[in-house]
Amino acid sequence: MSSPGQSPTPSASSERRDEHGQTKKRKITRTKNGCLTCRKRRKLCDLDRPDCGACVRLGLECRWPEPLGDRTRRGSTTHTLNPARSEPGAQSHRVVCQSPTVTRNGDTQGEWQANSMYDLMGIMGESPAPVGAIDDTVGTMQQPLSNGPLLGSNIVPVHHPTTSGMTPFALGDLDNNTLADPLASLLDGVMFDEATLQLWAAGCLAIPATQTIDPFQSLGDLLRQPPAAPDTFTSLGTQDRSKPPATHPPPRSSPPAVSPHHAHLLKHYQASLSSLVSCTGDSETAPSAFAAFTKLAEASSSSEAGQGLQLSILAWAGRHMVNQGEIKFETISDKLGEKGMKIVMDRLESWGRRGEQVTETERMTLLAGALMVISFKICRGDVWGFDTLNAYLKLLSDSLYQVNSPGAPPDSMPFHFFENLVYHDLTSSETYAKGPIVPYSVLLTYSNPSSDYLNTLTGACFPVFCRFNRIATLASQRRQKSRGQSTRRPGDESVLWSDEELYDLVSSAREIEEELNEDKKQMEAMVKNKPSLSSHRFLHEAYRITGFMALRSFVLCEPPSSFGIHLLVRQSLSLLEEMWEKNLPGLCSIHLVLFVTALCCCKSDSAASQDGETGGDADCQRIERLYENMRNDYAFGNLSRSPKIYREVWERNQQGKVHVDWLDVIDDFGWELFLV
Repeated sequence: MSSPGQSPTPSASSERRDEHGQTKKRKITRTKNGCLTCRKRRKLCDLDRPDCGACVRLGLECRWPEPLGDRTRRGSTTHTLNPARSEPGAQSHRVVCQSPTVTRNGDTQGEWQANSMYDLMGIMGESPAPVGAIDDTVGTMQQPLSNGPLLGSNIVPVHHPTTSGMTPFALGDLDNNTLADPLASLLDGVMFDEATLQLWAAGCLAIPATQTIDPFQSLGDLLRQPPAAPDTFTSLGTQDRSKPPATHPPPRSSPPAVSPHHAHLLKHYQASLSSLVSCTGDSETAPSAFAAFTKLAEASSSSEAGQGLQLSILAWAGRHMVNQGEIKFETISDKLGEKGMKIVMDRLESWGRRGEQVTETERMTLLAGALMVISFKICRGDVWGFDTLNAYLKLLSDSLYQVNSPGAPPDSMPFHFFENLVYHDLTSSETYAKGPIVPYSVLLTYSNPSSDYLNTLTGACFPVFCRFNRIATLASQRRQKSRGQSTRRPGDESVLWSDEELYDLVSSAREIEEELNEDKKQMEAMVKNKPSLSSHRFLHEAYRITGFMALRSFVLCEPPSSFGIHLLVRQSLSLLEEMWEKNLPGLCSIHLVLFVTALCCCKSDSAASQDGETGGDADCQRIERLYENMRNDYAFGNLSRSPKIYREVWERNQQGKVHVDWLDVIDDFGWELFLV
């Protein structure tokens, strides 16, 4: 019979006798079924409702979660994920999330963090590639468990560098009902991949009402939403935590849910990135052609090519956000880009090398996907790995765009992709070294000089931009002949320039110059008939002047110190600075203009600068300022690559007295540069 001073609880009584008997005190752990007061005190509870023995003895208010029976039954069914429903091959890291104040037995804050992390399971999509679990105690890579269950004790526990020693949630904002969440025990065995960990650690993930781990379903659902739908996220503090989180993709018959980070990436692509890289901006009369990519992605979401296009769109948007300072999207962007690239390249290989039959729609989707992959790599600052893509783009171009075709209207989806293809073709350094992808005869079929339609990437100057196709062809011919001449054997006269070859090269350059002069008259007549195009004259004139500089430098090899080139450099810089000051249309497409201007500029020595012969140093400073403005405003990785090339040219051209082939510098670096 218990004495009045003892607790009526048998466990408490036994514990007190142990203390009085000088025995070692038994370790006390919290039970998830006890009252809230005992949980908070980390004491055992005798489960005697409505007032447990410990609370009666200490005179404390005994509080219980409501309803206890329903919550425990519901929670017990979700403690173990079904391995059969987990995606095969998906590899994640098992995380030990522990704040600096967590005790050996765990506390309220640690368990609440576990619940929050478990809820994030449904947000992350499938990992694009298996990632081995990293044991940070030994620094070795473990083999990925590609076919193992989602939960298991054989996974090496690791601390992710972005979550170590961090307390992301405030305990003071929680009430006792939140602390009593029976799902707190689900921390054991929960795994996340690197992308989810980075997003969670940066605080950018919120808990949606319903979740999905399928990135294709998420993007498809986003594309079906009306444009005016608000992008809302469920608050973490107001979410109904009595409902267990989704642990597998919803059935195909039900409408898929939206993943928050995918929604954020797609919103950035549609609302910010598309208009940023469009000469038309937010114009309603000439909307951005980048909407054609999302429309095609939605229409072909059931095919592998459509899925690759979807992932590549999200990857490009994510990389651009990273360049703007949103570092938390770096891992997810790289993962989406790698998986999207793999899907696109696998389908291209099946069609291009294995001869698999592919419909025209799928070929168009593969073209769009390849262009998005290139845009992602350019934005990331990649300067390698474009050779295979260029080869497949050549095959796609020959298959989809032919000389005998009737062409396409400028506001159609095929023409939007064609313009994007031509733009990346004629701004690639590989084009000037080996020749363009799209033949000039095909350009004539799809280019309408009299059209006043505003294109997305070239504005009103698509015809004059197409002149760079012939300039690149002449530059590659001159380069190949010159390289053969420099490596010729004694007595081999076949590699020397003959009189006919020199005449053909120079006469072709003069012919293009005459066409550039005609383009100016054509533009003036167009502006006269349609005054609203007057602001687009600047980009047209900038491309026209760049054509003259490219002919004299890339084809005829004139040195930068010549007065003809120096005058063109001054005219180009004045145009670019005026466009920048007035924020005129086409600033997004001036990288090629600025780069060619920089190549034709020269750094003068101190004596020449004082005498005012060329003023090259002042011109170089103007170029550097324009490049800095572009890096700050457009945040593309390639804008930090191209200055290394023209600065090396400046170092080699002896204050502009000798011609230096910039393609030789590119070869020395081993790069392929896109001037977009």
